[in-house]
Amino acid sequence: MKKRRPHGATGNSQLAKEIRRKRFATEFVKDFNASAAYRRAGYKTRHFNSAATAACKLLHDPEVLASIRAEEGKHLHTISVSAGRVIEETARIAHFDPRDLLDASGQPLPLAALPTHVATALGVELDADGKIKKLTPYDKMEAIALLAKHLNLLKDQPPPPQWTLDPATLATMTTEDLERALQHADAIQKLLAGKASSGGA
Repeated sequence: MKKRRPHGATGNSQLAKEIRRKRFATEFVKDFNASAAYRRAGYKTRHFNSAATAACKLLHDPEVLASIRAEEGKHLHTISVSAGRVIEETARIAHFDPRDLLDASGQPLPLAALPTHVATALGVELDADGKIKKLTPYDKMEAIALLAKHLNLLKDQPPPPQWTLDPATLATMTTEDLERALQHADAIQKLLAGKASSGGA
């Protein structure tokens, strides 16, 4: 005789399936290891390959992908990652001033007393006991270069205009005139370059 399923068993099974799929999405965004996320979500598998295959199928499911994107959004919001925050942190390193490490009498301030914009520009090295051994500023020039690149400040500049005389003019010049022209060639080049810069501004 065929056994009857308890009333509501189908609904409970579907609910458990949806919960497990959402759990897979949550676990996946932790380390983006599909096989590990599959096992942590509660799926039972005997072999690693079978977990990888099943996880791959889940990653192609539109509903699971939507859950993963939602979890990624939550994760980024939790750790406050945004383009603005990245630029802000880079700017703190670029604008770091070592004088901010000192108090009014010229004595070093403890790390806990440093303003946030100063403390976040420093790398901390700890000793074996977990105490602060050394504070090292991050690479200031690298941060400046990154900001300059972001702001498009590193565009190649056009070469300055060249000072030249046409052959007809040269033919009418005396030797003395040519010598004087060569002596002042550098000054004329700078003058022309300056006019070109002011004219393009």
